[in-house]
Amino acid sequence: PTQLENLAHQTALRLYPMAYFKSLRNRMDEGTGDDDVGQGWTFDEILDTEHTAVAVNDAIFGVQEDVFGEDAVDPYADRVMRPAWACLIADTLEAMADSDDAENGDKDAYEASVSVPDDVDDATVFVGGEKRGTTGADSEVTFDLTANETQRVVVVADGYDRIDTDRYFSEQDADHHVSLAPATDRTIGVYDSSGDPLADAEVNIWNDDELVYAETDADGTVDLDALDVDVGDDVTVEVFAEGYDGSSESLEADGSAAVVLTPADEPAADDLEEEAGLTEYFDDPDVAETVCEEVR
Repeated sequence: PTQLENLAHQTALRLYPMAYFKSLRNRMDEGTGDDDVGQGWTFDEILDTEHTAVAVNDAIFGVQEDVFGEDAVDPYADRVMRPAWACLIADTLEAMADSDDAENGDKDAYEASVSVPDDVDDATVFVGGEKRGTTGADSEVTFDLTANETQRVVVVADGYDRIDTDRYFSEQDADHHVSLAPATDRTIGVYDSSGDPLADAEVNIWNDDELVYAETDADGTVDLDALDVDVGDDVTVEVFAEGYDGSSESLEADGSAAVVLTPADEPAADDLEEEAGLTEYFDDPDVAETVCEEVR
């Protein structure tokens, strides 16, 4: 129609673009649409009930505006429909992302490991930019991988030089041993959750009641020989860096030490929704909590 004259026209205006988009996405899918053999479409239903309800409710407000004028539209229309459309879009994108993962053929995980010499205690192992764990009595860290590919391996430990190397991991070659060289200097190295050095981290060294303050250099280290800290002193080291939780540990200043910082807690989902303005349209917090569940 050339004019939107009734609820059917208003509803069609909202459903047609959605239907055409989902149909086009399904036509681009690989396979036959047979879920039993893992070849299902991205969208099993082009116009499922929950998404159609969002379009129809929005169409009702459109009819109100056409018939009674913009000033007569329900004052809660905007509060209700914006989050509903946002959740519908998020639901659609999630279905597309899940379909892409399936088409890319995600592999089953296999167990891999990185081990260090038996005389190296509490070495922290990073693989592929992720902290995988700290060695224990068996001097190794095990973790899961899905791809057969070269991974960056970083290992840090008190008293040893940091190792940064590449190793090829596969189901047939999943276990790797890394040798570490004893450190020859007295330093405190500060590293992030990927094993990379953290520059400009604040380091407080408490020696009895005296405080020695320093900042890490571009290599993420503080040279104890350049500070008023004698060999063998028992010190407490506090480390702070923006975006990371602080660290405090006691050690003997007779060699090198490695400090790995943990990223500060990420904002909770509720905080992110509030920051994005999702809940500002609702007077009742319970409504804000359940609207996405109702749409989905």
